[in-house]
Amino acid sequence: MPSTQKSQFVHTVFFWMKEGATPADVAALRKGLESLRPIKEIKKLHIGTPAGTLRDVVDNSYTLALILYFDSRSAHDAYQVHPVHNKFVDGHKQLWARVQVYDALMD
Repeated sequence: MPSTQKSQFVHTVFFWMKEGATPADVAALRKGLESLRPIKEIKKLHIGTPAGTLRDVVDNSYTLALILYFDSRSAHDAYQVHPVHNKFVDGHKQLWARVQVYDALMD
């Protein structure tokens, strides 16, 4: 029997801070990530740090992780061009050295 559950679009972003970043820089990035919450297309927003798990397959080298849940790819696409998202990127991109994104459709 086919599932009637709707897939969610999950957008996971990992941030590595620039060399010499201070705790205030990390706090500023976290505050910037929090500023994304009012975007109506976002259904859930989580911000986290590396858990420190020690296994060969775990990468603990990033500074902050952002996980966003959307109802659809089109909702995600609207988020990508949303003025609040653009303001976040423009106002904080000087803080990170690297960003890695993983997008997935979840059942």
